[in-house]
Amino acid sequence: ELGKLAENINQMTRQLKQSIEDERNAERTKNELITSVSHDLRTPLTSILGYLDLIDSDQYRDEVELRYYVNIAYHKSQRLKKLIDDLFEFTRMSYGGMKAKPELIDLGELLEQLAEEYVPLFWDAGMEYRLSVPQKKVTVLADGDLIARVFENLISNGIRYSKTGKYVDLELVKDGVWAVVRVANYGDPIPQEDLPHLFKRFYRVEKSRSGETGGTGLGLAIAKSIIDLHQGKIMAYNETDRTIFEVRLPVSRTDTLASRG
Repeated sequence: ELGKLAENINQMTRQLKQSIEDERNAERTKNELITSVSHDLRTPLTSILGYLDLIDSDQYRDEVELRYYVNIAYHKSQRLKKLIDDLFEFTRMSYGGMKAKPELIDLGELLEQLAEEYVPLFWDAGMEYRLSVPQKKVTVLADGDLIARVFENLISNGIRYSKTGKYVDLELVKDGVWAVVRVANYGDPIPQEDLPHLFKRFYRVEKSRSGETGGTGLGLAIAKSIIDLHQGKIMAYNETDRTIFEVRLPVSRTDTLASRG
């Protein structure tokens, strides 16, 4: 009996230690989040206040310069809004506030629609997309809006980080029980050491840390939360001449049965 009691006490001690450790980690993560947010919100805000101060104290030569200042303040405000929107979405997902509303989605059709919507952005960047989907439908049980959000994010990324490459490839294939979507760009490869960290919140590959490219550092973390919610997988890797973001979602049961028949 004493031995059992001792073992129980030891187990309770271990659990307590683990709880304290988890609590410390959660606290550290929360502090890191607050620091990152403060830094990322302060940057555009400082700029907005600076330009508005110039306008308020009439420090501009003519209306052209005034409009230039207003324009910068406006764009920085849009960036601030995007940051705040992403932050709200991320915290909502991280703390269990996001619920998926699953329906049967034809992935090929979804990719086609999204690619068409992005045509103006491709044109602006002097780029185009190449879409490759199988003739046979590939369906998944998923929340259409959330999954669209993931692919929108990956397509935007592809455009933003590969101005040097002329194409973004969108590929859909079926691999056993998985529907696999690859969004590939031909920009500079992502350094190998960065690849495992890309989906962590606020992680940015160093060269784009300034945020000049327009990313908030939350897009990929949100994408990962959505894919996790769907019991899927998301990863990034480099091929010889392109960088690939790959999403795997379980194919719907009806799709699996159809392919057996």
